[in-house]
Amino acid sequence: FFLHFPSLLSSCSTMGSYHSSLPDFLTPLSELPLLWLQFIHYFWRSTEKSNTTNNNTAPGPLIAFSYAGMLWSYYLGAVAFLRDHFDLHASRVALSGISAGCSSVMVIFLDLSIEQGFEFGLEWNKLFASRALRFMALSTSQTLNMIVRKFQEFGITDEVLCQQYEKYGTDSLHFGVTAFSARRLRLFHLLLNNFSSVKETVYAALCSMRIVPFFRSFGWFNGYFCCDGALTSNYSIPEIYRQ
Repeated sequence: FFLHFPSLLSSCSTMGSYHSSLPDFLTPLSELPLLWLQFIHYFWRSTEKSNTTNNNTAPGPLIAFSYAGMLWSYYLGAVAFLRDHFDLHASRVALSGISAGCSSVMVIFLDLSIEQGFEFGLEWNKLFASRALRFMALSTSQTLNMIVRKFQEFGITDEVLCQQYEKYGTDSLHFGVTAFSARRLRLFHLLLNNFSSVKETVYAALCSMRIVPFFRSFGWFNGYFCCDGALTSNYSIPEIYRQ
């Protein structure tokens, strides 16, 4: 059957001091209803409830995270709620994210703790504090290496990534980007998936976050220039969930 949760909101009151430290022009983002986390689709077949085997490619629930600006900490509260009330692996979830929502998707997919999620998120603060331009004109290589290095500290390797695909399924991780082709002169929403390495996974997530001038350049993936997925969609829904 089909269940729709129109607005599952989560906030982390303990992060108030962090929220108050945001630049003034970013603070209004906290008022945007588009920062909400939703269960877009929840398919649960009665014959599948007791089936918890790996390598399962049948569609289970899809958890889709929208963009969140700098309010990634709110999404971690939602992740904690989901883990407290659902067995996400036994439920055979698929995950998709756009922009900052990709961070929460990786926390779930890589089985990171909420504490590790905060530590991962606060690495961005350290990066901003170390740069003269703060969060403007970010270098792709600098941010990519920062995240990959942090994941290595958590013990996340290419081998672990493969193990997580075996655990959650081969079609369980998606990042939404806005892709465009100079030849066709059109914009469209594109899902990036089936990553072969941690570095490729992180780069794909960064492609979903690209907004100039916060980043110096657009991303490039699968033959397309890429920028923030929020330009073309609020949520990234794989085709199988649209049928």
